[in-house]
Amino acid sequence: KRIILFCLRLTQRPLWDPLLKFGFPYHIAPMRAGLCSLYCIGIRVLRQHKIHFSLYALTLLLSLFLLLPRFVEAGKFFYFVSKNNLSAFMGREWPKEAGERSNYLLLARAIEKALEGSSKETKRTLCVSGYMQALFVLTNTRAPAPDLANLTETIILNDFDVAALRQRLRSCAPDVIMITARTDFPGRDSLLEVMAGLSEYELFEEIPVDSTKDYSLFGGSVFRRRF
Repeated sequence: KRIILFCLRLTQRPLWDPLLKFGFPYHIAPMRAGLCSLYCIGIRVLRQHKIHFSLYALTLLLSLFLLLPRFVEAGKFFYFVSKNNLSAFMGREWPKEAGERSNYLLLARAIEKALEGSSKETKRTLCVSGYMQALFVLTNTRAPAPDLANLTETIILNDFDVAALRQRLRSCAPDVIMITARTDFPGRDSLLEVMAGLSEYELFEEIPVDSTKDYSLFGGSVFRRRF
């Protein structure tokens, strides 16, 4: 009985991530190795130590009591954002309107438009911020240099030195720069100050934060180098 209750509690662990954070697949997937380790350790402890059955039953009931209201609320949210995607499984490709429902895809589209006219072989370079490196894959671009792949990290590591980053961008200029609208990472104001002093770049398009879209917080400003 103790082992069964332990296993039931262990299966609840993946539920905590979507309830407490975003619940993206790449957040939950790494749990598998950790859960296997916890399972092995837990079984060993349960076989070596005598713990009263009522303690396991109490903790299981308490976990269910805390999780159930949040799980119901999260279920409604995930149904709202997933129903259209699930309905697309019957087709051979994503519906065209899917791009309009994701801020990530809208940013990728804006970057692609900003890159029109540039050579796909030599000039498709991009700097992002806010740890949004997925845009490199979505737009088939690369960073002009490793230290310019994520400008949020760069400005933090350089103690928010606006002048130094501005000079670095001039010496290794990308075709497009995307400044995230997210404010939960430090440095956004400094990055906007950097762009304000770069006359070589113009604001091409802005994707606003929109709670009705997937990745709603992932808005941003797309700046294009004046070719």
